[in-house]
Amino acid sequence: MSGRRTLPRSIARAVLANLHESLVPMIYSTAAPGSYVIYLHRDDFAEIEGIVPALSGQINRALDEALARLEQPRWWDRVLHPARDRMPPIEAAPHRSIDIMPDPNNELERGEVGVHSELRLPAGDDSAAPAVRVTMTTAGAADRDVPTSVGRPPAAAVLTVEDMGGRYTHALLDNPTVVGRGGPGSYVHVRLRADDAVSKEHCRIRRDDASGEFFIKDLSRNGTSVNGARLPAGVDYEDGEKRELNGCEVRLQDGASIGLAEAVSIEFRRVRP
Repeated sequence: MSGRRTLPRSIARAVLANLHESLVPMIYSTAAPGSYVIYLHRDDFAEIEGIVPALSGQINRALDEALARLEQPRWWDRVLHPARDRMPPIEAAPHRSIDIMPDPNNELERGEVGVHSELRLPAGDDSAAPAVRVTMTTAGAADRDVPTSVGRPPAAAVLTVEDMGGRYTHALLDNPTVVGRGGPGSYVHVRLRADDAVSKEHCRIRRDDASGEFFIKDLSRNGTSVNGARLPAGVDYEDGEKRELNGCEVRLQDGASIGLAEAVSIEFRRVRP
């Protein structure tokens, strides 16, 4: 019973901590996550399943209040931290989603809370495609954090993704960039909304610093294709353990069409200076 009484507030604290970690200040505005997926141990989820809709609504309200406080700092914040730069106005997604679900990979312990957030702004002109930042934090019995970073150089390419969540763009700021379903224990830069046909870590896109060319490698069980041609398998499984193979990269040409297990399509485009 004690877990049922304390878990909802632990979830809210984890989501609010994730919000602060995930904010990305730009020049004229600050991007805030528009999507949260919260993972719980299956037994923890079963204890609170009946109040999940109400809890999601209250977490959404707490996020609104937290963003309002960030945009209107209290007078004592300015006194205590006079040298702190004021954050540009926050540009939140028009429709925030909050999903609370049992950990599909059975990696969380009782009492742990995994929070996966995404910055997914509306797609615009390809030349100024918005970045999608994915972060993951775990709070509870064993805290684990994946740090985020800002102030990166302009993207040299963008991905236009079509998955179960719709159509959106991702600016390739991370090198390499890992694409997949993600989840507890699997950090990806582009988190896809897809069924189990798409692997948690499905493929990796890398930019060669010397040549500026992009390369893709398949990391999945069900395959990755480029312009209809299946890539060579980049991993194998020995005694049930996933092992990455050397090489197996294929060059990505501008405009290439990437298919993930015939479930997700991605268009690759270079950004011309």
